[in-house]
This record gives sequence, C-alpha cells and structure tokens, in this order.
Amino acid sequence: MPIRKKWSVFSWDNVDRAPEEPGIYELGNLKGEIVYVGKAGNLRQRLSQHKNDPSKARSKYFRYATTALFFDSPLDMERRHGEKYEEKHGRLPSKQKRLPRCHWPF
Repeated sequence: MPIRKKWSVFSWDNVDRAPEEPGIYELGNLKGEIVYVGKAGNLRQRLSQHKNDPSKARSKYFRYATTALFFDSPLDMERRHGEKYEEKHGRLPSKQKRLPRCHWPF
C-alpha cells in the first residue's frame, strides 16, 4: 500500500500544512529513499515531533496518507505499508527498528 502523494520538503512550513487527521507517513532522505514509516492519530503533531527529534530531523522529505480510524487503523496501515516495503527491499527502512503487530481481528 504505497503512499501515492508526492514528496514534500521536510520543512516547518510544510509540516504546518499537514492535516490534523490520522494516517500514515514516510520520511525520506536526499535520494528520495524511505528511511522511516510511521502512523499518527494527528499527522501534523507527529511530524512536528519528528522535526524536533535530531535523529529524524535530518530527513529531507515526507509524505502522508490520511485515513478514517473507523475504517482502517493507522497502526494497521503502518504495518501493512512497512511489510510491502520490506517485501520489495528485503529490509525495513534504515531508521525503522520494527513494525507494529496487527490489532484488528480480521
């Protein structure tokens, strides 16, 4: 389940434009390679936290996809998205330590 949105520069101005909605996101390096996949109940707030985190603030780009919590949990979206990345590349993104476990019963 790739995020189809184009990369945005990981700047404070662009983070401030992110929606205050649940969803998943990717952080990318200068080459446009995914270095981190995450989920958030509030995308703007979570991306702001990463912007303040020295290990993630070095990321150059980000993109996101929103979801309605009722239909698709951001946690499950993050897991499925990470699994697709791992299938394609044979590893998790470089800043990713592990993927969350599924919490849905189906």
